[in-house]
Amino acid sequence: MGVEDEHGDRLRIGPWVPDPFEAPRPTEPADRPEPVTVPIAADAPAVEPPAAEVSRRRHRATGTGRRWLVVAAIVAVLGGAAAVPLLGSSSSPPRPGGAAAPVPSGAAGAPVIAGSDSPSPSPVASRSTVPRPAKSPPRPAPAPVTYEAEAPGNELGGTAWVDDYPGASGGRIVRNIGVWNSPRKEGSLRFNGVTAPATGTYLLSFFSVHLDGESVRTAVITVSGSPPVTVSVGGDATCCAVTRQRVTLRQGANTVTFSNPTGHAPSIDKIVIGPA
Repeated sequence: MGVEDEHGDRLRIGPWVPDPFEAPRPTEPADRPEPVTVPIAADAPAVEPPAAEVSRRRHRATGTGRRWLVVAAIVAVLGGAAAVPLLGSSSSPPRPGGAAAPVPSGAAGAPVIAGSDSPSPSPVASRSTVPRPAKSPPRPAPAPVTYEAEAPGNELGGTAWVDDYPGASGGRIVRNIGVWNSPRKEGSLRFNGVTAPATGTYLLSFFSVHLDGESVRTAVITVSGSPPVTVSVGGDATCCAVTRQRVTLRQGANTVTFSNPTGHAPSIDKIVIGPA
């Protein structure tokens, strides 16, 4: 049943199975050198590394030192750039009599921008608040003004005189203007104080009547010393016909004279000065 091992200390039962521990080991080459251990005395000096190893260590240490120097320089530059605005804003003295500098409301460490004493103009205000010159309203046309022929301020010359006449404005007219076979000189009627608000062209309307039944008479009109204007006037003994003529008046007081050095002029009831 049992087979005693050749070593005499183990017993095998059953068929014999080779022991794995007893399997043959691979044969090592006979020429492999055995490691040699050299004892080193405690007081033996340290062996220096070769020159190439020393050079590599020095190069590695030098490169590391340079990298640290570059990093330190960059940190110093960045710290100085951030500190300059803060130093300038904190060390600048306040202006005498001026307003206090505005307190920055940004984050800590942000550059401070110095404020200005005068407020910056608003672009909206510069566009919308500039007043535009108001357009002056058009000047209203002057109202027509009536001047009576028999008014006391007028001047009669030569054969002209004031007479009552039915249908006339105020009941009176100035007649015998012009030449009337009389020893007296030519008759004339001058309106004084004809006022114009501004120099310009106006419309002169005069109301007249023919006493002797003549159908046409001639009136010579002179305004403030300007060259005379000759106007043919139709009419009859019924008062009163109206004739219109454009004239130029100066600003202020003017004179308007009716005459006729060669014949009969119409009898005048009144004149009206209005816009042309």
